Amino acid sequence: MGIAISLYDILEVDVSANEEELERAYHAARVDERPDGSFIVWAYELLRDPARRREYDRQSGVANVPIAPLTCSRCGVESPYLRFAQFFYVWSVIVFSVARAVQGVFCPPCRSRYSMRSALFSAAFGMWGFPWGIIRTCNALLVATRGGKQPHRENARVLRYQGIYFLRTGAFDEALTNLQALATIETSRELDALLRATCFAGRSTLPPVPHFVGQTVAIAAFAVPLLAVSLLVNLLVFVLIR
Repeated sequence: MGIAISLYDILEVDVSANEEELERAYHAARVDERPDGSFIVWAYELLRDPARRREYDRQSGVANVPIAPLTCSRCGVESPYLRFAQFFYVWSVIVFSVARAVQGVFCPPCRSRYSMRSALFSAAFGMWGFPWGIIRTCNALLVATRGGKQPHRENARVLRYQGIYFLRTGAFDEALTNLQALATIETSRELDALLRATCFAGRSTLPPVPHFVGQTVAIAAFAVPLLAVSLLVNLLVFVLIR
């Protein structure tokens, strides 16, 4: 799936721009000096034609695209570091085991909290079932050490939306951060052209997210299943030797 960036964004004009504003933006783009010049020409030629523009607006629904940002599902903060993530809480009894998933769009601190909580809960209550309790607990801990399971498809949508939002609000460093991250997940002609746009000239992505305490706790929590497996192996060896 290509990035759902509109032709208005490529020309850096509002969806209500008139013909004069389109022409001014087109000439200001200095097409001859830009590697995405042919794409800008195509966008301009389409939008300056009233009939083609109406059809484009109708098919893309661009006039109805909201500009409100996504926010963290837990704390409500607006952030360019938002990611869709899943965490698992495991509890087990003998041969019965359940893994409950918690998911949403979370900021880094909230992903850290969920990493710590899911790791501690699963380590404490997930080990008491064999074999699925141990297997699911190890999976939940592994997911927690990574700051949650982050599926590409869902995160491509998050990064695409946030990138467009920050671009339209003039937060170019934040937009570049999201769009560069999107480029690691999917590629498209539109995205490549957008990343070469003049609005990103001299811009840089924001610093990477630091390693949070929650992931460290999740790594430490791996000691619980390792200890349990070690005790189980020793018990089996003891029984067989006797």
